[in-house]
Amino acid sequence: MDATEVSQVLHALKRFYPCFVSPKESTPMHELWHTTLQPYERTLVLRAVRRWARQQYQTDRIPSLDQLCEQAEWLQDDDRRVSARSSSGTGRVDTVALLRQTAAAQGANPHRSAAEASYGQLMCLLASRHLEPWYDHKGIVQDTLTQAQMAEQCYRWGLQARGHQRWALATDLEAAGTQWEQWAREAGQTVTLPEGNASSVCAEEDPALAFLA
Repeated sequence: MDATEVSQVLHALKRFYPCFVSPKESTPMHELWHTTLQPYERTLVLRAVRRWARQQYQTDRIPSLDQLCEQAEWLQDDDRRVSARSSSGTGRVDTVALLRQTAAAQGANPHRSAAEASYGQLMCLLASRHLEPWYDHKGIVQDTLTQAQMAEQCYRWGLQARGHQRWALATDLEAAGTQWEQWAREAGQTVTLPEGNASSVCAEEDPALAFLA
């Protein structure tokens, strides 16, 4: 990372932890952060910040520089494990293998009607978010989804579909979530099921998915 990217990481920490004191530029501490984080990619460290925030949600602990590096290294190792499984040892995400997995998840439930084309739209959206960083409806760039996050998103969409009485679509999405959850667990990832009722989950969803209604 360069100095600008390190500043973006510090800004992300400040956003999660308002009491975090960001080192001023051109100071020894800022140089230490820059030197330590330089070998890592910006997106990886931002993912590490979010992973720490999820883990320490109840404690509100601010990560030290070393703890942030530990998180980044864990994510690197996890990415390598997932890539090895997804690409049969080629060291990169295999697009063909991913789409085959997506097709298999969709095939778990038979195609019902043209009205359920929403399922195909959502599976394509999910696949694209797994392949590359993406922008959410607030214009914020998000990291690529892990297999566990894909399972969680399917379950959330399924709950949203139930909230709109799209029963067949909800069943398909839940079946896809079950399949992605299986692949996630095989990759050593943990899946967190959505909490709350359909209305509470729907309220947090992307307005661009209004076609579900």
